[in-house]
Amino acid sequence: MAWKKAIDYAMGYFTRYPKTEQEMKVLLYTKWYNTDEIEHTMEVLKENHFIDDEKFIESFFYSEVEKKGKPLFVIKKKLQQRGIPDL
Repeated sequence: MAWKKAIDYAMGYFTRYPKTEQEMKVLLYTKWYNTDEIEHTMEVLKENHFIDDEKFIESFFYSEVEKKGKPLFVIKKKLQQRGIPDL
């Protein structure tokens, strides 16, 4: 039942800092959760719409371009660093 702790940790962290799927996996690995616990946690997060890379991209784009006026190449690089493949 360690996956329940992983889910609780991920949801608590996610509510403060939205993450991409890749970022959340890395975060859980650094907290010493095993692969099965992480995969189960990611399934639960996706089913409950906590992890949605498409929505993350939209929100990130709006924040960085619309509000801060950053150029697209900077946004693409930041998204790649967060585990989003080339757009």
